[in-house]
Amino acid sequence: MHPTYEIKARLLHILANPRRLEIVDLLRDRELTVTQISESLGVSQAGTSQHLAALRNCGILESRKERNFVYYKLADPRIGAACRMMNDVIMAVVIREGLRPALAAAFFA
Repeated sequence: MHPTYEIKARLLHILANPRRLEIVDLLRDRELTVTQISESLGVSQAGTSQHLAALRNCGILESRKERNFVYYKLADPRIGAACRMMNDVIMAVVIREGLRPALAAAFFA
């Protein structure tokens, strides 16, 4: 097996978590602090920090410190674009398989 597949599998494993996918969506167009992300998710800062560390450790996120705040952003904007494309493909599959479009749109909003 080519090592590229192992790298892909590791990244997909890290992203195979609903909260982490939410974080990627939140950071698609801007950088945010841990507090801002935590409040948006409705999750504790400790829980949010664990997800952010996992995403940062595999190169999906970058962070910078400014005074007392740590800001996070996507390491590469194509990550957000890839996740958006994945959402579009999943919605198309759900619709094709017979789920009503309005329900599918609400489910994948």
